Amino acid sequence: MSEVRSVTWRHDTVAPHDDSERARRFRSQLGLPHDEPLVLTGHQAEFWHGGVLAKYLAARRTGHQCVHLVVDIDVNDGEAIPYPARDGARHTWRLADPSPMPTGWRPPLVPRSPPDDALDADIDRGMARLAPALRRFETSPSMAMQVASAAWSLACDTLGIADDAILVPASRLATTDLFQEIRERMERDPASCIDAYNRAAAAHPEAGVRAMEADELPLWTIDDDGRRPFEGSSPHPRAIVMSGLLRLAGCEAFIHGLGGERYEQVTASFFESWLGAPLHATAPIVSADLVLGGEADDADVEQAVWRAHHARHDPALLGDAQRAARKRDLVERMRRADGHRARSEVYGEILDLLDTMRREHREALDGFRADVESAMRRRRERLLRIDRTWPFPLHDDASIIDMDAALARIGA
Repeated sequence: MSEVRSVTWRHDTVAPHDDSERARRFRSQLGLPHDEPLVLTGHQAEFWHGGVLAKYLAARRTGHQCVHLVVDIDVNDGEAIPYPARDGARHTWRLADPSPMPTGWRPPLVPRSPPDDALDADIDRGMARLAPALRRFETSPSMAMQVASAAWSLACDTLGIADDAILVPASRLATTDLFQEIRERMERDPASCIDAYNRAAAAHPEAGVRAMEADELPLWTIDDDGRRPFEGSSPHPRAIVMSGLLRLAGCEAFIHGLGGERYEQVTASFFESWLGAPLHATAPIVSADLVLGGEADDADVEQAVWRAHHARHDPALLGDAQRAARKRDLVERMRRADGHRARSEVYGEILDLLDTMRREHREALDGFRADVESAMRRRRERLLRIDRTWPFPLHDDASIIDMDAALARIGA
């Protein structure tokens, strides 16, 4: 049974509703309501792990209109479902062939059948839910919106809640007046933009944000040929700009995970330095560790390895009391032997004794080696079970309900 190991929700007050003309126009162009506070969170289009799902559940728990940003301008393996297999390894079920295109430029999936080598029946049942969920959204405009809609609908079904979140593709940002204003400002004075961006990245090295080159802007060109650094046409925002636009005028709070927390420090520094104004929306941090259960205890492995090794040298571990006594006598004789030659002769007798013992007890020794292999297999399975990155549908419903309840207690 799956377990919720930890839940994090570092509160940040939802900002007052931004009713400015800029915010109203920006939100309307994104297809969002502009007459109420919005709490936003987002991720790439995939079946998220529990830590990502926690962000969406927390956004819903704020009591405000929840908006899901589907980052469809990313090139990610939304069709890839990692799962723990019976051989103790991490396998991948590919719902469709991979593609170098951003997920928002890919057509909806026609999912393949799930594999039959999952670690246990519970995971089999979880994977069996994915294809029907995807087929419910087969008329979506893209693979990104299909996968994101299917993932959220499964979460809603599990919790028995209304599917009332608004899903908006990140690619829509490029159609807004605010993005065009930001882009034009970048192109009018690229040096100041790059300088502000690089100073923000340098001020927060823990975020791992790469500095811009002198001829580079924090934008992508995305068209039918794929995604590449900005070439002057078909512009879309990179991550820092995308988040900054939304916190500037698109919502009252943008919930991030632990990784996004580091990025947001760069985002805030860049926009405040470059535009000269603080971002409007707050950035609460939410995460959780949801695992399949078990502990990473290696005691049985250590015991099995010790027994398999020592049994080759200790007849007593094989129940051979006569040879155990004989070996003790030989060891004592070798200890008392005078000179290297005498000790070598006794040592040769010990080796002969052990060689005969190993031949006669080969079956038992093979059993000890098999015990090592079995213990190592159980260890691999335990490590798989405590991995927090499995897609949330592979977990049982009770653990998802527990995680949502934990968020409700923290958010109360």
